[in-house]
Amino acid sequence: MIALEGVSLRYPNANGNKAPALDNVSLVIGEGEFVCLLGPSGCGKTSLLNLIAGFIKPTAGRVLFQGDPVTGPSPERSVVFQDPTLFPWLTVRGNVEFGLRCMKLPKDERRSRIDECLAMVGLSGYEDAYRHELSGGMRQRAALARVLALDPPALLMDEPFSALDANTRERLQDELLRIWIARRRTIAFVTHSVEEAALLADRVIVIGAPPYSVKREISIELPRPRPRASTNLEETMRGLRAVLDDLPCCLPPQQIV
Repeated sequence: MIALEGVSLRYPNANGNKAPALDNVSLVIGEGEFVCLLGPSGCGKTSLLNLIAGFIKPTAGRVLFQGDPVTGPSPERSVVFQDPTLFPWLTVRGNVEFGLRCMKLPKDERRSRIDECLAMVGLSGYEDAYRHELSGGMRQRAALARVLALDPPALLMDEPFSALDANTRERLQDELLRIWIARRRTIAFVTHSVEEAALLADRVIVIGAPPYSVKREISIELPRPRPRASTNLEETMRGLRAVLDDLPCCLPPQQIV
């Protein structure tokens, strides 16, 4: 479903030169696959996701979605960001409905989709709540419902649970897995957590520097559900940590604190 072919990305720096963010990345994400992009801070994970989303264009190579070049953003590749980007002047229902109105769906179909997706993320009864009335976890649930209502073939998720407390993060991880099993949409999920990658992914793509590229692709063969306290999951996490420990820090010295 998603393919990157020899993709490189360079950003201009303070000296007027173009610093490499990604170098000659080639990878394929299959239909219905749950893939985690794992790596230390600054290694290009979010840049890679932004390329797939169509927010930015590669300096070299090409990005394909269902065989066609990605030339810009599309609701077929919907993004869930780290910070829930809800419109504060709209209710939960209004936020979820926003994209459906842009699609010009009939009112009855909009209502049906909204009710289904809010129930799916556990927000039934909060349709009329505003952003400031929701906890951080509830805001992220609403943002996820807004994306699910569009019924995209692919979900692109940029560390969506990293700002949440541990208990909320675990609950939302479980909800996401339940939704993915029910709908089997393709998911590309950025994380720096080996525990999250081991728990969620069919396959983990490890990105590191230098150069900024794919270092390893690791299939997670553990059956689902994967108990967090299981020995097999712990062993998988140790294996992922060992791979990360062999990678240099991606941040330049002046950014390390």
